[in-house]
Amino acid sequence: RSSISMWQKQPIDLWSFFPDDEFTVVAMDQRNATLESPAPLSATSPATWTTYNEDQLAVVDAAVGNGVPFSIAGSCIGPSYALRLMRDVPSRVKRALLLQPIGVAAYPNEPCAPWTGMNTDATTHWFGDWAKEMEASNRASRTELDALYTSLFSSAVEGRREDDPFVFSVLRDDVRSLTQPMLVAAGIDVFHPSQTARDVASLAPNATLVEGWRGNNDEIQRMQERIKTFFEIEKNS
Repeated sequence: RSSISMWQKQPIDLWSFFPDDEFTVVAMDQRNATLESPAPLSATSPATWTTYNEDQLAVVDAAVGNGVPFSIAGSCIGPSYALRLMRDVPSRVKRALLLQPIGVAAYPNEPCAPWTGMNTDATTHWFGDWAKEMEASNRASRTELDALYTSLFSSAVEGRREDDPFVFSVLRDDVRSLTQPMLVAAGIDVFHPSQTARDVASLAPNATLVEGWRGNNDEIQRMQERIKTFFEIEKNS
């Protein structure tokens, strides 16, 4: 469900406060996220994180020019895409806003609905809801969807550590190697555990962690100003 329309449902919607005359905001519907973004699915050669990153780079190239460096913002699954891009094409990504990253983590002892052990079942749940929609509309078979889930989220695929899926798209050592400035805004629930954001921010050498940013309108407004300042630093450098 990673699509343009989802931004309007987020606590931070870049279109709502970024001035059009200062920033060019580019977004996309990820493949198969909506009826308007269909793409083939394969049970034998499923899409990978690299596949999605290639889609994203193609959209950026079409919007602002081939090879032009850019800053990136992502929410939910978006930080996993962003971290992979920063790892694989570091010369393209100048800085990143990571909002409520997904990941596998233990309950962080905070005022959200608790869970026992690791939140592994959460990934199955939100992927499963989308998969049911795909299957019900005859846009994909169960075999194709199972192959895609394994490709993106199985800890044994693409070099992920079986005992530490982390954010699914990169390893902890990968994040340690990323030098781009990052602003990491922690989530508060089982699907976006705050511990994942803390881990990313502690591993990345130039990352800043923000917590308690979405409790009320005043906090969200302060976060919007902080985000504008974060990106303006790059624009004015």
